[in-house]
Amino acid sequence: MSAPQPAVPGPVRDLLAAIADTLDLPVPAPERTAELAHQGLLDDRVQNVRLAIDAVLNGRAYEGIEWEARYLRDQAAKRPPSYRTRAQFDDDRRAAAAATAPAGPGTRATAAELLAEAAADYAAAEAQRHAGDEPPMDSGLTALAAEAAEATPGLENGPA
Repeated sequence: MSAPQPAVPGPVRDLLAAIADTLDLPVPAPERTAELAHQGLLDDRVQNVRLAIDAVLNGRAYEGIEWEARYLRDQAAKRPPSYRTRAQFDDDRRAAAAATAPAGPGTRATAAELLAEAAADYAAAEAQRHAGDEPPMDSGLTALAAEAAEATPGLENGPA
């Protein structure tokens, strides 16, 4: 049973919605440039949010709470995400896989082929780690793996 929610005044609700919208960024592709661009954009937006909250809490929101909400939205609109997203990355991988998939009815990837691809991805991440870069740690990878497993119900084990 949840506790009753307190009434939130309209301007405060609007400011909270603007904060949520400002911080809601698409997940970057697991590529260094996308991750750096995402982090830079997120840092800028967090700074704007902190300034707005500070102004409201310390009585320096001279134009009002509504203005602070509008300011956050305006600043976010001035600098939308320009990096490659995880969704774009996944779409590109699916398109590449479809383009290189063997033609013919009933063809499926074998477990050995899928394991080889996973091993190559792991090796690339290890090489990146040894080069001093941290490979992307994305909780979406687990979801993507689950999605892939569900999408391949007829997974073959390859030759016995």
